[in-house]
Amino acid sequence: MAFSLNFKLMGIEIELHWSLMLLLLLILASGGIDAVITISILFVFVILHELSHSYVAIKNGIDVRKITLFPIGGMAMIDETSIPPDVEFKISIAGPLFNFIVVFLALFLQLLINDGAVGQILSITIQANLVLGLFNLLPAIPLDGGRVWRSIREKKVDHLKATVDAVKLSKFIVITLIVMSALLAFEFDAFGLLLWNTLIAAVIYIGSDSELNVAILTAAGRNLSVRDVTNFSPVLVNANLKLKDCFSLMYSINSPAVVVSSNPPRVLSYRQLSGIEKSKWGIVRAIDVAQICPACELNDPLLDAWKRMRSSDLSLLPVVFDGEIIGTISEMDVEKRIVLNRLKTLE
Repeated sequence: MAFSLNFKLMGIEIELHWSLMLLLLLILASGGIDAVITISILFVFVILHELSHSYVAIKNGIDVRKITLFPIGGMAMIDETSIPPDVEFKISIAGPLFNFIVVFLALFLQLLINDGAVGQILSITIQANLVLGLFNLLPAIPLDGGRVWRSIREKKVDHLKATVDAVKLSKFIVITLIVMSALLAFEFDAFGLLLWNTLIAAVIYIGSDSELNVAILTAAGRNLSVRDVTNFSPVLVNANLKLKDCFSLMYSINSPAVVVSSNPPRVLSYRQLSGIEKSKWGIVRAIDVAQICPACELNDPLLDAWKRMRSSDLSLLPVVFDGEIIGTISEMDVEKRIVLNRLKTLE
């Protein structure tokens, strides 16, 4: 989003979503600077919680694209479609484990330090990390507890079945959360709690469905290779072709991207075109703005190619053989083939 704030920690991009920034402004207007400081401390530990996940993921050879902070928490964008259960367990438990370590350290410091201001900060720290640790251990995917539960379940069944079971449990927890919040709201006039927990329940419900969709696609694409979706008649453009001619070609073939014939190979998409003033399209060459991209080989697993496509934010990748571009694969063709393969397995 245009109003998001981005910075880096440990080499990982941290994005403060615009909705979080809006929430802080609303809290400042209604609760003053003290309320903002309290919420800010909470979100410092949200960042550290997510960095704990990210650190363990990176140590296990898994890429982390970025961490995005929303009003209800954070999310590490881990670039993997399927993670071994023992690795998922380690990654998932790392966040809550960090929070509980902070709680014990803060409690220890409270015994040593007798200062009002420091004591207040330590008290907020304890409360924030207890809430984060306990909330994230709820066995509802995509929360950490749900992922931990799935990783344990996956020791006995396959990834898809474990995810299906985790989603069922998540939806039970969603219903329980809403019912309990409604009872508390009517009994103690806590309608703010009902609104907040309903929002959390909605995020869990949507997130669990998203996890299930990824698991279905992963299971369906497991036996497919790049060869299965390769277009062996690719449209390649010369590296020195002007952008206006590239656009004419893309428009005529109804494609949002084309492969630029260069070494290393590049992809020119509508995003690069949109970033250049149209008056300069007759001057700027394709190679000047096209994005260097990962290439695929025919026997590469299709899910690996799909992961590369998503991590590079491209809808098209070149397929190479002996250093020559022999074809292309598109995001749409990959997803269509995976869906068709899924339907075939249901026959």
